[in-house]
Amino acid sequence: MDGSRWFGAAALTGALGFTAYVLGGLVTAWLAEPLPEAGERAPAFAAAGLDGRPVRLSDHRGQAVLLDFWTTTCVGCIGSLNRLARFQSDYGDRGFQVLSLNQDPTDLKSEVRAVVKERGLTFPVAIGPESHAAAEAYRIRGFPT
Repeated sequence: MDGSRWFGAAALTGALGFTAYVLGGLVTAWLAEPLPEAGERAPAFAAAGLDGRPVRLSDHRGQAVLLDFWTTTCVGCIGSLNRLARFQSDYGDRGFQVLSLNQDPTDLKSEVRAVVKERGLTFPVAIGPESHAAAEAYRIRGFPT
């Protein structure tokens, strides 16, 4: 191998090694955060709803609650909304509640509203900084979750 190829290979190896080191540190730090124990309360949140009313987990104490974290650019997220709407319709009268926490930037509220209207969603949908803070509290790292 000539000198320039050797240097290029060494630089690439070094860059990949550094990237793995940084990502490994982030994953290790993330995994080091304590997970909730069985029986612990879920992290509370209150976020602004698309309809202007607050979306609060505490309003649903005693119910089975499914939290849905999603974005309008996630195909899997959009695909799951119809199933969630069906679950809400089928089980809502038996103590089941979907709470939807959109993770799009607040300036995309019109796009979120369009998805909600198009899908005929009747469960609460939150958007904005409080919705993003809830995703952090629940350690959400990808969508849909």
